[in-house]
Amino acid sequence: MNKMHKNDSRIVCAAILMDDGSVITGVRHASPLMRLTMEKIYGKNYHKKVEKQGFVDQYENFISREESWSIAKKQKQIIRPTGFESVLENQPEDLEDRGMLFSENLY
Repeated sequence: MNKMHKNDSRIVCAAILMDDGSVITGVRHASPLMRLTMEKIYGKNYHKKVEKQGFVDQYENFISREESWSIAKKQKQIIRPTGFESVLENQPEDLEDRGMLFSENLY
C-alpha cells in the first residue's frame, strides 16, 4: 500500500491504520461496519490496536489526516466545513490550511 502519491491523488474514503500495518476502510471513521470489521479481526479490544486515523486515495495509499487535508483541498473535494477550519463563503480555496481532514468535509 505504500505506492507513491501522484499529482492526481484524490481522497476516496476514511481509513484506520492498525498497529500491524493493516488498513481498515469505511465511509466514515468508526462507522458501524468499520467497527464490526475491526472487532471481527482484532477482538473486543480492537481500539488498542489503532495506530492512527486517516484516509486512502485511489491508489490504495494510507494518508494521514494532515496530508489528506492538503490533497482534498488541492483537488477541491472539501465541500463543507466541520467547525475546525476557517471558511469564507464556503469555497475550497478560501479554507485555511488547518491540517486535519474529516470525512464530514467531503460529503
